[in-house]
Parts: sequence; C-alpha cells; structure tokens
Amino acid sequence: SDAALHVFDVDAGKRILRIQAHTHDVNTVCFLEDNSQVIVSGSDDHTVKVWDRRELQGTRDDQMQRASGELQGHVQGVTHVSSRLDGRFVISNSKDQTIKL
Repeated sequence: SDAALHVFDVDAGKRILRIQAHTHDVNTVCFLEDNSQVIVSGSDDHTVKVWDRRELQGTRDDQMQRASGELQGHVQGVTHVSSRLDGRFVISNSKDQTIKL
C-alpha cells in the first residue's frame, strides 16, 4: 500500500484524486453521507481521518495533504470505519479490540 486514498470516477473509468493520507496502510474508507464530499479513512497508523474533497482540489499527488479532522484514541491499527450516512456519526473498530464512536 502507498498509504494513500484513491478516488475514482467510475463512469469515466479513471482516478480523479489521490490523497496522500496516512503514514501506514489505509485499511478502510467510507463516505460521511450519501453523495458526500466528505470521506473518512482508517489506517494502521492508529488514526481515523476526515477529508473534505472540496478542500483538496488543486493539491499535488506527491505531497502529504492535511485532513479536515483527525480522530485519535486507538492504540493499534484501525480495521473498519462506518457512518450512519447522516453526516454526524462515525464508528471505528481497531486491532486493539475497541470501538470508538
């Protein structure tokens, strides 16, 4: 893994955005809402990060981007993130056997 998020336009069949997101493997990704510009990612670097695609326009692929938010608290890699698609809540699960809301 390159520790990045890759956003694809399925209809065009091409990558439209590469987010240099984490320092270790990215294990899980979800949208915060249906048709959302906000992406949530979880990684082996123990963090959950929130990304607003509107803030990332024009950034270079090779530079580390700054997340809109970073949620810490897991002491091992994050294995799953999920949203209720309501734009308010995200739940994460980790290899440390904990769940964070």
